[in-house]
Amino acid sequence: MSSKSGLQKGDNVYYARILNGSYDCMPLVVHHVNEDLEYFTTIERVKKGGTGATYLFNFSDVGKIIYTDMQDCNIYLEKMKDEVEVND
Repeated sequence: MSSKSGLQKGDNVYYARILNGSYDCMPLVVHHVNEDLEYFTTIERVKKGGTGATYLFNFSDVGKIIYTDMQDCNIYLEKMKDEVEVND
């Protein structure tokens, strides 16, 4: 079943994480979608046998810091890097 955000359990998404000057496109897997409260949880993709961190996002984060396409995530991160360099 599709959600308001267009995400479903098991979908691959990419988190544009900017932390302490580091720009990362983190691959995540949607774990749970809550239609009523408009949020979803994800789990970090890790190598076989590992356990990744869990992240909570709002539907409104899709297209801002959460992307369904890795290339879109990387484009956003490059844009943010360029903005930081211009403002420095």
